[in-house]
Amino acid sequence: MLLVLRIFLGVFESAGNPPAYSIIADTFHPKTRGTANSVYSLGIYVGGALASAGTALVNSVGWRWMFYIIAIIGYVSGVALLLLVREPKRGKFEIRNQDAEDEPKKVRPNPFRQFWEALKEVLINPTSRWVTIAATFRFFAGYAIGGFVPKFFGGIYGKELYNLYVLLNTAVVSLCGFASSFVIGGLVSDYYEKRGFYMSKAWVCIIGSLLGVPTMAMCILVQNNFAVSMLGIALEYLTAECWSAPAITMLINTISPQNKGFAVSAYLFCATIGGTISTALLGVLNEEVVMKDAMGNPCFGPDGKAAPCRPEWYGYGLMIFVAFAYIGSVPFFFLAGRNYKAYKEEQDRVAREGMLDG
Repeated sequence: MLLVLRIFLGVFESAGNPPAYSIIADTFHPKTRGTANSVYSLGIYVGGALASAGTALVNSVGWRWMFYIIAIIGYVSGVALLLLVREPKRGKFEIRNQDAEDEPKKVRPNPFRQFWEALKEVLINPTSRWVTIAATFRFFAGYAIGGFVPKFFGGIYGKELYNLYVLLNTAVVSLCGFASSFVIGGLVSDYYEKRGFYMSKAWVCIIGSLLGVPTMAMCILVQNNFAVSMLGIALEYLTAECWSAPAITMLINTISPQNKGFAVSAYLFCATIGGTISTALLGVLNEEVVMKDAMGNPCFGPDGKAAPCRPEWYGYGLMIFVAFAYIGSVPFFFLAGRNYKAYKEEQDRVAREGMLDG
């Protein structure tokens, strides 16, 4: 029953992101949309920090009360959303031509057909296509980091330092994630785009991905110094987690107004597949390598429960996955940025011609 309810929880949770990004797109001008998306993306890091703190709460109040607390937070947030958020005018920041405005409005297809049409646009539109492929690589690494870095710290440094990791990770994820997402992914990328540097969002994604490799190596390949490992994960969040807001902003800015919400759904659908594959492969690594000795026999701890035989392989496996995904995303972010630059320059040309005609 718990598994079935968890599946439904995932279904209902996944419905929140697409309309949220669509509302942001219709509320904020494209020149500040990256910053707005970065503020929304802070929920990932605040939520991650609370999840890390939740581990300590589970140990003190039990897992059932942890679910009650999360449910209360969800209800309060839902009521606040209903009371405070209003539906904005659709596509008010889009550049339109008179012929398009004179066309009769088409009857909207059913949601499944709209999703299919948006998915086709995401794959046909060169900017959104390359962004989606790059995001699939980043999700591949992100799911691996989220699922197996805690196992690495627990297996390598033991229970006492693992408990310290849980507390420190709360601060690391929230503070470093905030600085990376809001300051670099939002303010910096929007600042340079306003000044005509239309590759700025792509370069933020590229530089962040490249810096994520050595910082993650510091965290999981240095396996005899807890402080260095914690510094590595902090630097990883500070440098590499700036990509989400500028990436999705490039997608939203180049998608037709009627497809923005469904396009985000298609984008997240494709990217989540990458994350799912990652966790499945790391699960095999965990079962076949980490939890067995060189002879293929399982190991057990003093309490008689299964224990990792070779916990160092959490680090080695993660490093392979992260390096593959972070470096693999770079050429696709570059292609996305190049096409985004061409799109924005064409928009500028159309706007100038409209001013001259007026």
